[in-house]
Amino acid sequence: MKGTRVMITGATNGIGLQLADTLLSMGATVYGTGRSSGKLQAIAESMAGRSGTFVPLLADHSDLSSVSAMLSSLSSHTDVLDIVVNNAGIHYGLPMQSMHKDTRSATNGMDTLFVTNYLSHVLITEKVLPMLNRSKMEKPRVVQVSSTYHWISDGSLLRPNGPLPPFASRGSELEKPFRQMHLSYGDSKLAQLLHMHAVNRMLEEESSKVAVVAFCPAWVGTGIQPEGVARQVTHALAHQPEQGIHALLHAALHPDISRGDFVGNTNVVSYLPFKEHWLISPFQFQGFHLRDNLIDTFAMLMMFVQKFNFGAFVQETSPESKDQELQDALHKWSLRAVSEWL
Repeated sequence: MKGTRVMITGATNGIGLQLADTLLSMGATVYGTGRSSGKLQAIAESMAGRSGTFVPLLADHSDLSSVSAMLSSLSSHTDVLDIVVNNAGIHYGLPMQSMHKDTRSATNGMDTLFVTNYLSHVLITEKVLPMLNRSKMEKPRVVQVSSTYHWISDGSLLRPNGPLPPFASRGSELEKPFRQMHLSYGDSKLAQLLHMHAVNRMLEEESSKVAVVAFCPAWVGTGIQPEGVARQVTHALAHQPEQGIHALLHAALHPDISRGDFVGNTNVVSYLPFKEHWLISPFQFQGFHLRDNLIDTFAMLMMFVQKFNFGAFVQETSPESKDQELQDALHKWSLRAVSEWL
């Protein structure tokens, strides 16, 4: 991969760090973002002996001004990219532990997780498309690190309501409803898939060779899990980052991957019969949202069985991810939300 230029967001930990290490060993130039200048410098020093080159880029993905400054810094290093991996992300943890927290971004008042996981990558993707179009690769691409957990979201909290922004984007000074906290991560991952499809249609109209694809690592022990029992259990049972990037390399590099493909390390979800009917059921039972509980149960099951069904698979995505009207509505709103920095 000598001469290949790869941008990785969230490159100081977990999957992003492992991917950067692997690609640097293959000779690539890696532009890695992180919010700690100390961590970035330490990584640059530790990887100085690799055949590739690590270029640290400071960015707080919950702050769109910081992301914009990072993109300006990137442009001073290169005007061409071959691959972009939108990996940076956070998770609020268990809703009961986080629903009484102030979830507003310090810079724009929107939901911190939504800005970090989704809007920061909208801004990055839209800004670097000209760089990707200059690539000499046959199929330069953007890889959205999403999640099979997007199935928990029915998309209703992502739909703009006239002049009002999507409910999932709104920050809260004191607390959020339990269910909104519970859906926040899944909403952000569905939003990434919706953006992927909207951008791919635009690229097709422009006859661009750039492809946007998505990736799900399944359960991997990384720093995204909040401190506590949840992180300990995940680290004990899940894949380590070196296994977690297996299908990510496939999504980023394999020539047969097509626009809109959703690649994962496991294919367990494909074995669920009629899931497009019962996993999208909106009905409730005594106040319980059955879709939420079914997908939570399935997600826990996946942690135990993923090691027996490991590879690089093109997965199915939820029916909502294919809703073109929702794709276009969210994309139009998202462009307005980041317009100050475009």
